[in-house]
Amino acid sequence: MGYTGTYLHDQMPNLLEHELSEVWSASSLRSLVDMKKSQVLTHNSECSECDMFTICGAGCRAYALTESGSLLAKDPFACEVWKGCYRKQFDDIVAGCHQKGGIDPCKK
Repeated sequence: MGYTGTYLHDQMPNLLEHELSEVWSASSLRSLVDMKKSQVLTHNSECSECDMFTICGAGCRAYALTESGSLLAKDPFACEVWKGCYRKQFDDIVAGCHQKGGIDPCKK
């Protein structure tokens, strides 16, 4: 999922029309890049008590925007994934790979 099809897409600068230095210093992209997890947390108090916040950070900003209309909202899908034992399943898969000799992403 990306920002295509959202109001934010229309606000993003076109690098064919603007210099990168201009886009990086003064644009809608800059405000998105500067967004901090703490800002998202301030707008989602239930996340402050969640053990998964340090991992998920309230999820994907694009999905939050699509589902709620706000970049600062939490991503409802992230809650389902992380609270639905995804982390344990992932850890189990990784542990199983290590027991079988591991996976070396550098091997060709």
